[in-house]
Amino acid sequence: MEVGNCKFVAQLIYESPGLVWEKNGRGWTIIHEAVWHRHETIFSLIYELGMAKDVIPTFKDTVDGNTLLHLAARLPPPTQLNRLAGAGFQMKREILWFKEVKKISQPSYIQKKNEEGKTPQEVFTSAHEALLKDGQTWMNGTAQSCTIVSTLIASVLFAAEVTVIITGHDRVKMASFRIFIISDAIAFLLTLTFSAILTSRYAERDFLSALSWRLKMGLALLFFSITAMMFTFSSAFFIAYGHKDVFSILVTGCAGVLLLLYVSLQLPLLRDTFASTFSCKSIFKQSEPVVL
Repeated sequence: MEVGNCKFVAQLIYESPGLVWEKNGRGWTIIHEAVWHRHETIFSLIYELGMAKDVIPTFKDTVDGNTLLHLAARLPPPTQLNRLAGAGFQMKREILWFKEVKKISQPSYIQKKNEEGKTPQEVFTSAHEALLKDGQTWMNGTAQSCTIVSTLIASVLFAAEVTVIITGHDRVKMASFRIFIISDAIAFLLTLTFSAILTSRYAERDFLSALSWRLKMGLALLFFSITAMMFTFSSAFFIAYGHKDVFSILVTGCAGVLLLLYVSLQLPLLRDTFASTFSCKSIFKQSEPVVL
């Protein structure tokens, strides 16, 4: 069960449907184990078990009185928590788990207290306090680093725009000059995208959609901003030295290499950001029934 072999578990349930009612020494069923170990595919089997979907969430832990929702509110084992890189993404996944188990819980069990006198929401808040702080630190640090880059881009491009406009007034009809102005404007406008993250309250619900969306959009727009800066840089040399100058072509090639270098350095963060978004969006969806 700890490995999360869904097909094996599904086959067992198909051959012996009564297994879903079997409990271990603590009163946990297969679904309870799936929630504790965060195996979303096995947990999704509960939607195919008919009346069991309404009954199993009412089973309580015989040791501390935790319900299924209490288990979803606790931190999972580190091996499962670290499946996603970045505390912000981990916090988002934990919130999704809590909300999904909450959907199948009876209304009276949402506020049910365990032996410690805590509701599932209180358990979630206390158990995820450290992860929430780590998520705040990680998200804030990422936004600050990108903001520094954005500020440098804005400063350099503003000075470049003023200089070219003053010295290149006789070349305003050149295509390279128009490319310069358009790229400069785009790069300058797209450098302000991370301010929304830095001014966020970092509440639990913000990690579910707002912060991840802002980070995803900020990274994407920062990439376009740097791309526009490279176009601006290259077009400035074409304005100064002409289209056929070898030096202008060489500088343009160097700008392209720098852009590729930036993409390679930021690729892990971009990959984790978009992978987290798409994996969390379909975390509890089944492409086909596993229990017939």
